[in-house]
Amino acid sequence: MARRTLFVAVVCLSLVGCAPLQRSDGLVASSGECNGAACQVDVSVSGSDIVVAPEYLIVNGPRNQVVNIIWRLPQGSPYSLKIEIIGGGDEFNCSAEGPRQFKCNNRHTGAKVYKYWVKLDGPNHLEKDPYIVND
Repeated sequence: MARRTLFVAVVCLSLVGCAPLQRSDGLVASSGECNGAACQVDVSVSGSDIVVAPEYLIVNGPRNQVVNIIWRLPQGSPYSLKIEIIGGGDEFNCSAEGPRQFKCNNRHTGAKVYKYWVKLDGPNHLEKDPYIVND
């Protein structure tokens, strides 16, 4: 009986470990890999929430190879876009490319997780804080 209980406990724990990341609103967070010299992150608004796809951008590839990350709002969006990398220092060089596009050059010098702000100004001021993972 004790072995069966232990077996069931191990199986349950392994299944929980494989569960997708869950946000506080009950939705599953999206992740995406960036394996090239440039990657796009789509930004949109749903109701009063910012939608970022992917929410977790995983940057792969050789160290010290610059990766361009480009965030885009849909054409005709009434919002302007701004990105702020928290603790990015010299790792990121960012600038606006018009009101609906923002670009950051990621130097990708080492493995680290960066939280960043997506800020939208327009009919409302909206903010969201997804992640970039330099792998």
